[in-house]
Amino acid sequence: MATYLGTHGSKIQNYTTDPDNPNAGEVWFNATDQVLKFQYQGTYDAWSTGGNMDTGRKTLGGVGTQTAALAFGGKISPGPESALTETYNGSSWAEVNDLNNARNYLAGCGVQTSALAFGGRNPAITDIGEKTESWNGTNWTNVNDLNTARRLLAGSGATNTAGLAFGGTPPGGLAVTELWNGSNWTETADLNTGRSDLAGAGTSTLALAFGGSPYGLTETWNGSSWSEVNDMNTGRTELAGAGVQTSAIGFGGSAPPGNVATETWNGTNWTSTTNMATPRKRPGGAGADGTIALAFGGESPGTYNATEEFNTGQPIANTWQTGGDLNTAKDSAGGAGTSAAGLAFGGNGTLNETEVYNGSTWTEVNNLNSGRQLDVTQGLGTSTAALACGGFNPSSSPQQLDVTETWNGTNWTEVNDLNDKRYSGGTAGTNTAGLIFAGNPSTPPINTANTESWNGTNWTEVNDLNTSRREIGGSAGVTNTAALVFGGNPAPSGQTELWNGTCWSEVNDLNTNIENGGGSGTSTAAFKFGGAFPANKAETEIWNGTNWTETSDLNTARKLLGSSTGTGSATALAFGGTPPRTAVTEEFTNTATVTKSISTS
Repeated sequence: MATYLGTHGSKIQNYTTDPDNPNAGEVWFNATDQVLKFQYQGTYDAWSTGGNMDTGRKTLGGVGTQTAALAFGGKISPGPESALTETYNGSSWAEVNDLNNARNYLAGCGVQTSALAFGGRNPAITDIGEKTESWNGTNWTNVNDLNTARRLLAGSGATNTAGLAFGGTPPGGLAVTELWNGSNWTETADLNTGRSDLAGAGTSTLALAFGGSPYGLTETWNGSSWSEVNDMNTGRTELAGAGVQTSAIGFGGSAPPGNVATETWNGTNWTSTTNMATPRKRPGGAGADGTIALAFGGESPGTYNATEEFNTGQPIANTWQTGGDLNTAKDSAGGAGTSAAGLAFGGNGTLNETEVYNGSTWTEVNNLNSGRQLDVTQGLGTSTAALACGGFNPSSSPQQLDVTETWNGTNWTEVNDLNDKRYSGGTAGTNTAGLIFAGNPSTPPINTANTESWNGTNWTEVNDLNTSRREIGGSAGVTNTAALVFGGNPAPSGQTELWNGTCWSEVNDLNTNIENGGGSGTSTAAFKFGGAFPANKAETEIWNGTNWTETSDLNTARKLLGSSTGTGSATALAFGGTPPRTAVTEEFTNTATVTKSISTS
């Protein structure tokens, strides 16, 4: 179980800065920020850094999606209004053909290959507030003007042939709404509340208007009229938005200047979520809905070229997330592959059943020829090229097995047997260059140090472990020349040994003694998780090639679980286990981290 440092009964620890590497669930008060915070475990909404714009600017227009966006116009500070147009491909921006009319405070609608730019400001062009341009993916073309000249307006629409323009100034906050049919603008029903500096999302028939001056007001458009709905939580002007009427996002703005606040709209209510990394007002925005978005440019407080990408449901660093259940609850199953492409085979309760994992669901495929419990980790390879070796079958005599089978992604084929019958040992490597070690042999004593190497055809005995053991805490390694074994019996231990292709050497122990656990990764970047001693465990540790470090626990404590081979200490897959026998699958990631605020007072 995780240690909840900083929490003592009802008392919360004061810090002047956030603690380094807080545990999941840890609570503290940041006295500098005057904010109560906690370390969140699970998934969260996250902003991440994208590619910088070629030219930083503010008060620009933007349309499209997170991976196919269009930015146009704006103002380079210091400098004049801009006609620059750039496209984003999900990682980088590229300059394309300019607008015909340089301007800032403009609006737009459409997508990267079919867009509309309208309204805006440029003191050098007297009628710029009504000018409209159409983008065909290559060039901008002047088309018919808006009926009401304005700037600081918003727009919505899916193409350059069907758009909506609403709000803006001067004078004051306008309520005027206009509909574009591909040729002309037509005035239609006004907003209920006139305003400027607002954001928009949606289409020409189903739109959302939010923010602006006055602040947090939100209205929906049904194709003929606007209706007031629930306000934003953080009222603001000069914000950006993206999405559709039932799934939108609003971010940035002024209130206070350079706002980082982000909110998502579900069709009924706004929900505050993870802030942007950089405060900014007057950014450009793009996104298909409220779950994925792009923020670019703006003021921070100077002209800004940085891009941020928003995604919902991002995994928290060093945490286990629930994946799809196995079709059949099992323990003592063999495992191979990764968290996105896993393989489970054998195990108590099924003996010969094989399932493959695609990152979300398990699918039953062809069975092993020889049903067995693999007990701990006696499988190796990938989801399409694996090896099952040894194991235990209560119906056989002896119950320990030497049978070896190879998996080609479709079928299992029996190949040459082990030299030493065993189960509850460890494995490393591939289906053509593997290693098996430790375990419970068919002849006394009940623990073995025996190690065998597989060359794709035959098993050969090599140098023994320093310590005989069975029911190991886990093993790791993706070759037969570099492997790791840790924990096990007799007398559950944390003892760890490293294989260099020739011999085993003792290295630093686990922090927690363990037996019957799971493991994955390489000899220099590995996981240990789950197991038992004295009771079922959820503890997870990460090996960096020298030392073990405790990290976030499994959500379900268990022993005799199956695990992926993995490729390092970034991701892992744990499945099944006991007691009671379970189908639960969990995926580990260490790709992100988050600290959430509980309050601001």
